[in-house]
This record gives sequence, structure tokens and C-alpha cells, in this order.
Amino acid sequence: MEKVLEKVENRPGRPRCLDARRAILEATWEILGGAGGFADLTMEGIAERAGVGKTTVYRWWPNKASVAAEAFFTRIEPKVRFPDTGSLREDIRLQMKELCKVLTSRNGRVLRALLGGGQSDPELIEAFRSQWMEPRRVKGREILSKAVRSGEMRPDIDLDLALDALYGPIYLRFHVKHLPLDDLFVDQLCDSVFEGLLAKTSARPRSRAH
Repeated sequence: MEKVLEKVENRPGRPRCLDARRAILEATWEILGGAGGFADLTMEGIAERAGVGKTTVYRWWPNKASVAAEAFFTRIEPKVRFPDTGSLREDIRLQMKELCKVLTSRNGRVLRALLGGGQSDPELIEAFRSQWMEPRRVKGREILSKAVRSGEMRPDIDLDLALDALYGPIYLRFHVKHLPLDDLFVDQLCDSVFEGLLAKTSARPRSRAH
């Protein structure tokens, strides 16, 4: 048993800098999920919870806003990637459903805290735009552009306007909470918006029974 323990202890592990970075992001996420949310987040608090020095945190992030944005993005990004089913309409529909699941979970509460803090913190809202919104929109434009080139979508569509039409209602319901963010809503939203986006000659899937 002693020999086994010795081998485990001496086994090469991940570089310490990667462990420290992961610990910092996890500590940030834990603080954001607390009652105080972004208001309770400080570089000192992050460092203490992560078990690192404050200078280690500043080595990678200039302020708490940038750490918060990356902590959120790192946790959420794998859950909201676009699938590749071969159909623009289904790719968007499935990705929107995953996004709604995120927004209605604990992750959504953290996002709401970040956006709330961004109202009085320009650095936070800028970090959110650059690390969360813009990467999503870049990927969305790529998918829509591919659909235009294949003839599935009309060539005269403004891509940013199309993304706003698809995702704007989701964030409206997320903020106002006047109606549910569920699969039925996504299906109806996709069907309505894509009536104007798809080329008239493209094949359209049959309407789903709700």
C-alpha cells in the first residue's frame, strides 16, 4: 500500500498555474452564486477562496468583472454550443432550447446578477459583451451565412437583425419573467421567425404538433 501511495504522490500532475487558474474560476463562480452575487465579489475574496495570492489573480485578469465573465463563460459555453444536424432551422431550435435551460437554472440566476451589476459597472458589461455575447453572435453569423450560401436562407437578410429576432424574445422573457422559457415557446418562436428567413424554395420541416 505504501508503494502505491508513493507512486500516486510522485505522479506528474497538471501544471500548478493551470490548477490555480481553475481554482480562481471556481471560487469566482461560488461567490457569484451566493446571496450577494456580483456585489460580494472582490479580487481579495476570490484569491482567499481559491487559496492563491491576489497577485496571481491579477496575473490573468485586470479586474473582477473580467474574472466574473470568464467564470460564467467557462461554465456555460459547452452547454450552449450549436449542434450540426444539417438543418439551419433545427440547429438554431436545439441551441435555443439549451440556452433556455441554462437561463432557467442556477446559471441563469448568476447571469442575472452579472447583468444587474453591469448596470453600474461599465467594465462588467463590456466583459460580458466581449466574452459571452459577441462569441455567440460570431458563431450565429457563421451558421446563418452558411445557410445563405447553401440557399436555405434568403440572401437579403441582415444577419444581426435575424439574430436579434431569434434571441431577443428569449432575453426579454428572461429579464421580465412575464411568460415561461420552455420548449413550446422556442418552437413557436423559431417557426414564426423562420417564416421570414428561409428561402421560399428551401425545404421546410413539417410543423410540430404542440
